[in-house]
Amino acid sequence: MLSQTLVDGSQAVAARLHNGTVTIPPPPPNIATWPIIGQPLSDLWGLASTNVSAALGRFAPQLKGAAAQLLSAAAAVGLGVLQFFISIVVAGLLLANSSQGARTSRRLAIHLFGNRAEEFETLAGATVRSVTTGILGVALIQSLLAALGFLVVRLPGAGLWALMFLIAAVLQVEARH
Repeated sequence: MLSQTLVDGSQAVAARLHNGTVTIPPPPPNIATWPIIGQPLSDLWGLASTNVSAALGRFAPQLKGAAAQLLSAAAAVGLGVLQFFISIVVAGLLLANSSQGARTSRRLAIHLFGNRAEEFETLAGATVRSVTTGILGVALIQSLLAALGFLVVRLPGAGLWALMFLIAAVLQVEARH
């Protein structure tokens, strides 16, 4: 289901961008009934659906400040993705030379720990496996719960959002203030 929404959402966005028909739909009527933020959000959304430039002009000072933070966050995400791909290349190189790496690791462990080298080598391997499993497991659980939430609220392109959520969770993207 998520894959289908990913494909459908991506195709719809690509078609709208290509045709120049990107529009903001009017807000659902029930948003105005939300406590505290409902009416202002409904008014802003309604303005954006009828006149995007007026809505953007209304919040120009705030958008300028947010643009710098957004660019900084995008740079951090880009750096994280670059680090991810570099780590894949390094892991591939290490895997290609794994037998030599194992021998070197064993010699280093013997040099550092003497008779307990095998025990520490096993402990280090188990630690790396546990941390990796924990990071990937938590990211997967978070993404599945987010995807379920996206589907429940009928978010358009829920599969695309869930995929982006999974990538961010694996990369452990964090907000910096």
